[in-house]
Amino acid sequence: MIDKNCFVTHGFDKDGRPLLWMRIANFNCENVTKENSIQFMIYLLDHVKSIMKPNVDQMVMIYDMENAGYANFSLEIGKVIIKASSELFVSTVYRMYITNAGFTVNCIYSTIKPFLPQRAQQKIQFIGATEQAGKVLLQQIPID
Repeated sequence: MIDKNCFVTHGFDKDGRPLLWMRIANFNCENVTKENSIQFMIYLLDHVKSIMKPNVDQMVMIYDMENAGYANFSLEIGKVIIKASSELFVSTVYRMYITNAGFTVNCIYSTIKPFLPQRAQQKIQFIGATEQAGKVLLQQIPID
């Protein structure tokens, strides 16, 4: 089953959208099946929707890729999650930030990017570990 400590809702952005933080280095794909990946994505979407403020229908997703590597990825599970995400989340996601992405993550994204709908590609923003990257996030996410 998917460890729920990998996915945390924590606060809201400047426009009241819930923030969903994903710590990919904590994800262990060895015990994850296609079926429980889809079930967990549905559970996650339901949970995020339950904490949305009135008149808010989107969220911000932040993938923290720090210390993530090949052990945290499975091509088979990745395809399932990407397909489920594009079907379940694409209209619900306002923006997706990917932080601290290394070479492995960039290679994987380059491989799957052509399979993502154009609308989904436009919502994804890679942010490095630089001071400028912090400014990008702070424009969208309040400090507290």
